[in-house]
Amino acid sequence: MNDQEWAAAFKCKKALLPITYLGMSLGERPSKAFWKRVLQRVEKRLALWKRKFLSKCGRLVLIKAVLSSIPTYFMSVFKMSTSVALAIEKCQRSFFWGDGVEKRKVHAIDCKTMCSGKRNDRLGIGMMADKNNGMLAKWVWRYGKENNTMWKRVICSKYGTEF
Repeated sequence: MNDQEWAAAFKCKKALLPITYLGMSLGERPSKAFWKRVLQRVEKRLALWKRKFLSKCGRLVLIKAVLSSIPTYFMSVFKMSTSVALAIEKCQRSFFWGDGVEKRKVHAIDCKTMCSGKRNDRLGIGMMADKNNGMLAKWVWRYGKENNTMWKRVICSKYGTEF
C-alpha cells in the first residue's frame, strides 16, 4: 500500500513535516517561541485558579498534579532551556506562597528546599531541569534495553546502523 491508500484506510490526511501533534511541533527543533508557549500554558492555568481561597496543601497538590505535568510531554522529548525551567519554577513558587503582581511576600523556606525531594520534610515539587534530564535519560536507557521496537528500527534505518 502507498501513503495515500494508508491515509484513506485510516481516514486521515497525509501531511508533510513540520506538523503539530498534541500541541507539539514535529519535525523541527524547539525554538524559544516553542518554550514560551509552554510557559504561557502554565501561566494561563495559574490565572484561572483563585489562590487566596486555597490552603497551602491545596496549592501544593495543584502544583504537583497540574503545573508540573503541563510541560512533561514536551520535556520527555526535548531539552528544556535553563531560563524556561527557572521561569516555570518561579511561577510555581509564586503560586504556592501567594505572591501577587502588586505585592511580593516573604517566603518561609528557600527554593532549593521547596523543590527538592520529599525526604527530610521537603515539599517534593522537584526541579524542572532534573525532571527533564531524567526523562531524556530514559530514552538512552530504552535504546540500550529494547531491541525490537518500531522507533528503534526507524532511527537505525535513518542513520544506517544495526540493532
